[in-house]
Order: sequence, then structure tokens, then C-alpha cells
Amino acid sequence: MKLLERHFEIALETPDGITKLRELILLLAMQGKLIEQNPKDEPVQFLLSRIHDEKNKLNLKIEQGNNSCTGLAGLQIPVTWKWQCLNNILVFGPTNGYSPRVVQYETPVRSLTLSATTTGKFKGEYSKFIPDNIPSDSHLWLRDGDILVQRGNTLEYVGVPAVYRGEPNHFIYPDLMMKLRVSREIDTNFIYFMMSSEPCRNFLRSHASGTSGTMPKINQATLKSLPIPVPPLAEQKRIVAKVEQLMSLCDKLETERIDKNNKRFKVHAAAVKRLLSASDALCFHSSWKFITKNFDELYSVQENVEELKKTILQLAVMGKLVPQDPKELPTSELLKEIAVEKARLMKAGKIKKQESPPPIKPEEMSYAIPRMWEWVRLSGIGRIFNGNSLNDQQKSIYSKNNSGLPYISTKHVGYGADQIDYLGEIIIPLNEDKFRVAHKNALLICSEGGSAGKKIGLIDRDVYFGNKLIANEVYPNVDVKLIFYIYQSPYFQDLFRAKMTGIIGGIPFSAFLNMPIPLPPPAEQKRIVAKIDQLMELCNTLGQQIKDSTIRQTAILDSVLARL
Repeated sequence: MKLLERHFEIALETPDGITKLRELILLLAMQGKLIEQNPKDEPVQFLLSRIHDEKNKLNLKIEQGNNSCTGLAGLQIPVTWKWQCLNNILVFGPTNGYSPRVVQYETPVRSLTLSATTTGKFKGEYSKFIPDNIPSDSHLWLRDGDILVQRGNTLEYVGVPAVYRGEPNHFIYPDLMMKLRVSREIDTNFIYFMMSSEPCRNFLRSHASGTSGTMPKINQATLKSLPIPVPPLAEQKRIVAKVEQLMSLCDKLETERIDKNNKRFKVHAAAVKRLLSASDALCFHSSWKFITKNFDELYSVQENVEELKKTILQLAVMGKLVPQDPKELPTSELLKEIAVEKARLMKAGKIKKQESPPPIKPEEMSYAIPRMWEWVRLSGIGRIFNGNSLNDQQKSIYSKNNSGLPYISTKHVGYGADQIDYLGEIIIPLNEDKFRVAHKNALLICSEGGSAGKKIGLIDRDVYFGNKLIANEVYPNVDVKLIFYIYQSPYFQDLFRAKMTGIIGGIPFSAFLNMPIPLPPPAEQKRIVAKIDQLMELCNTLGQQIKDSTIRQTAILDSVLARL
């Protein structure tokens, strides 16, 4: 145990280290390795005999013979302990609860929700009022020391126990929980810790029904058959005291980790805010100098690296990522070229005649941009259009094709840096006039649903695409990769969300066409893209270093824990 306590600090730096420590503490407790046995303790047979008598007086069934509970596979317990099926040490239950309809007004009866015990700790705030009149002697009422077990939930939570500590007849428990009460000869907290251990949790998970598709559930028979190691009562109490002491240390470590990370997040957020709001070059460089000076500490957590990526993109769309060159042609000249190109395409019948986009109002210009830049609407820099939906018959027909263009739907598009999956199950033949084609180097963005504005892709080949995607084929001298990065910037993402409507959540096509974006001159566009590429590679390297460090820390902790 001294070795365990000596390496608590290692767990602080390992992402799941504290969780592993908690699991190990309970495993050692279950095997009798947490404290030394005392030969002067009353033999456990006497305790079991008294429980037997107690159950007889209550007319409760007890399993006969030691063969009724052979223990948990691979676990050895001290010779002074005995394996018992959980049912053999219960004086009540397990029984299922009751889930009536709830009401929005206050009544004398509060019924727990599953959230009241999912953490393994009882939380009475997760309860609702019910209109039923529950008799005061009903088994549904909780009393101090009752153990609640989740009988139905995800595999992560099914079988989670929690002990109720409080006044009687204050809460009832729902149908997806079971309640049990142990003999007075058994320490309730000891049983709680045993039931919380991974071996017991795994036993219940492995005996759960409905693990595929439906909510996994355990029944009363499974819970009754759960093997529990039973030491003498005095030893139970010493184990409980030791577990509580070590869990308290784990709580302290967890608080330290949260405080440390929160400090990193707050310092980083403040530094980024200063950077983005810098009024001149001197303030900007001062803010950047602070970040570089504290770089290793700030970017030792993945969350800050992700925020750094967003900051890079925001600096890019504000014109603060690379210096401007006054010798370059301004964006206004590029817009003249685009107008000429659009007129040529309309005359050739390659695009429909379009009305000029409405002028951008001052209130739409979210921030000041460099003098040589211009605010433009998306419809002014490219050909923007929706894709086509497929009905079931078309999906069946086109799924049998071997040649043509891939059909890209929302599920095939990643989140920015993720690549597009071109190997979908649907291939549509070439020259299908009823389907629109997005050509190589077009941008696709999801326009509807939970992924709206988030799923963004730059295609490297011609594709047909779905009606929940919007394509953007930019005009010459507009760098498509810059627009790809602008789509991902905090400015664009915030504006996109602000324009979403409906229950499902989506952006109207006309609203997307009219979204204003800042556009640099062509030469600066390329410099910005090159700088973003360089910095994103740095961020990816930082992310990989954090992953590698985590793997090393985890290996060290696993090695230490394996020696215990």
C-alpha cells in the first residue's frame, strides 16, 4: 500500500489515472490486500450463522452449502473470508421500484430518476413529483442504509450501486432500479464498495440481457447470485475506513487536476482574447510573446491545442496572420475580374443570369479588415448550388453500378480536416442530367441537421451530392482552400449558427448565399493559406506529442499498478 500511495502523483498526470486508482483500490479491498488480517477477529462463520438466524426469523430463503457460490473467476480471498451469494446476506430485496406519471406541481411524494445514482453517489436533486398516494409502510419508500442498483441502463451504468443516506419516507425509487438491504451483521458501505468493484460490475454486465439494440437489464435472480467476499465484521469496518481514506486522496487529486486544467484554460482564453482584440501591432506582438513564453505549459492539454487552431483561423480572417503588401493589387481589382468572368459565363450559357448581390451594410461588417481587403457575399465569389436527394428506388438502382461518379451525402463528409469518403455504396452514371455535379476543387458544407455548418469538405474529384449539402465552386483567383479555412473559422461558424432556423436546424439557401466574408487580395490569399497550413501542422504535431506523452504516462502507471 505504501507503493500505491507513493505513486498517487503519477495518476495526476495520466488522463484516466485516477479512475484506474479507484478501480485498483476496490480490487485490492476485495482480495483482502488493502489491510492486514487480524487473527483475533471473530471468525466469519459466526457472523454468517447469525445472519442465517436473522433470515430465518424473517422467513427469508438462504442458499444452502458453500457450493451455491463459488466466487468470481480469477480472484483469491484470504482463508479467513467466505464467498457468499449476495442473497445470503440480505434481509430485504432485491425488489423493483415503481415509475408512475410525473406532475409539474409539488406533492408529498418524490420519485427518483436514474440520474440520482448513475455516479454511484446518491443525488436526491434528481427526482420528480408524482400524484400517487404511497402508504407509509410501502417497500417503495427509502430508508437510511438502503442500497439502490440500476437494473436497466447502458452497459456503462447497468448494475451501478448507491447507498441512500437520509430520512425515511422521503423518496421512492423507479422501476429501473432495485432496492436491497443487508443484514445488520454486515457493514453496508463494505457491500457498496464490493458491488462497485470492476469484478462485480463485470459479473452483472455479463449477465445483462438485451445488450444489442435495447437497453441492457439485469434481473433480481442475477443480482441475488452476485458473489460477494465476506470477511469478519471488524475487518469489514477497517477496510471501509481505508477505502474511504484512499478515495478521499483520489478526490483531492481529481480536484487538483481540474483546478490545474481550469487555470490553463482561463490563462489561454485570456491570452487569446488579448491577441484577437489587439488594437495595434505593439499590443499584438506583446500578446503573442506571452503565448510563446508559456507555450509548453499552455499547450500540454489537447483542449487548448484545439482552441489554438480556432485562434489561427480567426486571426487569418481578420488579416492578422500575415503582413499585407501594399504593392499587391487590392481585392477590389479581383472583384472586377470576377464580374467580367461571371458575365462571360452567363453569355456562354454556363451559368444562369444572376442579380447582383445586395450591398453589405456596415452592421454586417463584424470587425475592421485591412485596407486592401473587401467584404463580399458568398454568392459573389463562386457558383453556389444544392445537391439532389435520392429516393429508395434510385438508391437500389444506383447501388448496383460499378462506373460513374460517387454520390456524396452528409455521412461521407468529415469535419474540416477529415477526408471525404468517396467509397460510398452509390455510384451514379455519368451524364445523368437530373443530378447536379460538384466539380473537382469545389467545397461542400452541410446545411441541415446536427452537423449543419460543421461538416465541411474540399473535394478532389467530380461528384454527385445530396440535397443537405451546398457546393461552392469558386471563381478564378479566389483560393478555394482559403474559403475552406474561412468556413471553419469562429467568425463564420458563429454567423452560420445565427442564421439557422427550424426545429431540425438548418440554414436557408438564400441566407447562405448572402453570408458576408472578408476577402484578401489573391497574392495574400496564398500567403495566408501557406501560413495556416504551416501552423496547423504544428498543432497536429502538438496533438500527437500529447497523445504520445499520455501513452507513456499510462504505461508507467500500469507498470506501477501491476506491481501491487
